[in-house]
Amino acid sequence: MTERPWWRAYPDLIATACLFLTAALIFAPPLMLGMTVTPMTVLADTFPWRAVVAREPPPNAALGDIAQVFHPWLIWIGEQVRHGIVPLWNPHAYTGAPFFGNGQTALLFPLTWLPVVMPAAIAVTIISWLKLFGIGLATYWFLRTLGLSPVPALTGAWTFMLSATVIGWLQWTLATTLIFLPALLAATERLRRAPGRRAMAVLSLIVAFDLFAGYPQGTLQGLIVATAWALTRCAGAAALEFVASYAAAVALGLALTAVQLLPFVEYVRESLVFAYRGQWTLPLYAPATSAVTFVMPYFYGTGAESWGRWQFNILTGYVGILPVAILPIAVLAAWRRPGGRFILGLAVLALAVHYGAPGLAALAELPGLSLGTNLRLMPLVAFAFAALVAFGVEWLRDLGAPHPGLRRALRIWFVLVVVLTFAAVLAHQGEPRARALSLPLTAQYAIALAALTLATVLIARVLAGRVAPGQATLVFALIQLATLLPLAATYNPSIDRRSFYPSTPAIEHLQRATADGSRVLMPGHVGLVYGLFEAHGYDGLTPRRIEEVTGPVGTGRAPHAGLLENILALNGSEPLSGARLWTSPVLDLVGIRYILLPPGTPTLRAGLTVVYDAPDGRIFRNETALPRAFLVGHGRCVDDAEARRLIAGRSVDFRTEVLLADCAGSAGSAGPPGSGASARITGQGPHAVEIRAVTDRPAYLVLTDTWYPGWTAWVDGRATRLWRANHAFRAVSLSPGEHRVEFHYEPTWLTIGLAISGLSLAGVSVMLATGRS
Repeated sequence: MTERPWWRAYPDLIATACLFLTAALIFAPPLMLGMTVTPMTVLADTFPWRAVVAREPPPNAALGDIAQVFHPWLIWIGEQVRHGIVPLWNPHAYTGAPFFGNGQTALLFPLTWLPVVMPAAIAVTIISWLKLFGIGLATYWFLRTLGLSPVPALTGAWTFMLSATVIGWLQWTLATTLIFLPALLAATERLRRAPGRRAMAVLSLIVAFDLFAGYPQGTLQGLIVATAWALTRCAGAAALEFVASYAAAVALGLALTAVQLLPFVEYVRESLVFAYRGQWTLPLYAPATSAVTFVMPYFYGTGAESWGRWQFNILTGYVGILPVAILPIAVLAAWRRPGGRFILGLAVLALAVHYGAPGLAALAELPGLSLGTNLRLMPLVAFAFAALVAFGVEWLRDLGAPHPGLRRALRIWFVLVVVLTFAAVLAHQGEPRARALSLPLTAQYAIALAALTLATVLIARVLAGRVAPGQATLVFALIQLATLLPLAATYNPSIDRRSFYPSTPAIEHLQRATADGSRVLMPGHVGLVYGLFEAHGYDGLTPRRIEEVTGPVGTGRAPHAGLLENILALNGSEPLSGARLWTSPVLDLVGIRYILLPPGTPTLRAGLTVVYDAPDGRIFRNETALPRAFLVGHGRCVDDAEARRLIAGRSVDFRTEVLLADCAGSAGSAGPPGSGASARITGQGPHAVEIRAVTDRPAYLVLTDTWYPGWTAWVDGRATRLWRANHAFRAVSLSPGEHRVEFHYEPTWLTIGLAISGLSLAGVSVMLATGRS
């Protein structure tokens, strides 16, 4: 008996190696060259980084969230955990905000721990590498679970992991959840075929890791898809048992995440996004003409060249050229394959919602879905197309005879795609920004036409019986890889590792000047990287009360901003900007002592003194800013509406009076504290603030850190009432004398969640140990 070649004996191992090496082709070269994959150049357009960060590669504004939010979070997590601190609270943004409770921080996801054990500049690149590999491997597992052969399954895995939507979102936590979309379906299918405790435990763990991955909306989408898959796949006498097992496994998975889920739900309830989107959600759609990006991925450009209505990773549907060429065959193959009709339905529904098909607007307003957006559905489309192309390649591989009917359908489809794409180019090539593209639309069309023709000719030859299907299968896979790799390898930019959040003299000046905890106003939202305290921020949720006291809802943009921008602001989808605080009635109240502006900026308001002036920026000291902690003699009880009205109307002297919530009548008045009264922050960390206060008469100590459930107050070692002060902040009442006041963050829901998660983990461990294989 002849021994099988090694590549036939271990096909899954080889496919896994191919997926890993494909990711390595993208991320290993930057690591070896001392680079890091990051869009840090977006900071090169602002001071103080403009003086030290090069603008090459050109900044891509679509990647701004990575430089402003996700990479700073990873740096901060690494620093805090190395010092033995689990960062539950972020004191560096929004005058303080939940950190662990914000699901997007992904604090419990294993990849997030890499900056703890290695430099963050290296960790962020390895995280992207492993995420990309994980997406490909999970997709391969799902397709193999459906019975596809190794090469078609590998083709589908390459399609999803290298699709434009995955590459575009790769450094967001959204992409992390895409590892678990195919994994959920595969685990559900395994549970259907081989029910038991172990299969349930595996599904539970996948649900848990999906939620820990850091994009709850993506987890919700994945669970909706997996539940629909389970319901469409169950049949026969065992259907009820399977559905019950699936529901129990999902419930157990959610219980595993209670330690994260309960604090997250608490933050959502206290967030601006929930406050607005719970009332009304604007359905947002991509224009139907953007479907041309399935053939021409750079149709709307990228980075600074982008001219589409939305950013690249929303508009571009590119999944390689093979899914477009093979689509008629893929549809037929899916229709005849178990589970294939579900994939077809998923593709059609996701496309219809993404492009705003009439009658589907209400989907965006369903409970839970209103916190997300239908502009995040393209990953579902890419996943469905990845499965479809695998079905099509498998069907061609097993083709036993020529198929003239499909050849005619293929020719018609080819002509239709070529004509419609040409019409799109003809209609838009006159657009001024389209004419400015470095790769003109006509050149893009020629490249796409060549690739589409090559793939279509090969498919046609297989259908005509002129090429052996088995030989063509590998060629199909290589064509698909060749059309995907160029975009995947170039979209996410790399910079010199030494430019990863560098310091500057202006930043160092601020660090020295704010050692007492004073707040700064500076460009961007990266103060936590440098240990600076800001009152603005950006985390996707935004603490509601701090936003409410800064002024009318919006982003601080000019009054002439477009209707779309204003509507987005009303949906709470923009950061609390520095521009808002600059004009806010609470600029002084929140203790913004130092303001960093571009060099040469004139003094724009009274009370500002220039304390630093250099090529990397000009720093003003705000002489009218209140200390972060201060004493007042009078308290007034008001409801929330009255507090907001008084603050907006600048009708309160915050130096002498504090507005207190959740009380009735007069809160007491003893006159202003004497000249010897003082309040000084003597210690602070992510979860605690210690203040030494001295007063000669009863007074209120006001701390302009965000009030939030879970914060407690102690005076001289005794628990005391923590007032919500000036609508968004904290206060305690003090008797005459010297006091040590401590504020501690001890969230109740975290303790409850930890207990639930611990019990659930014990249950899963027992199921894994005692369940059958």
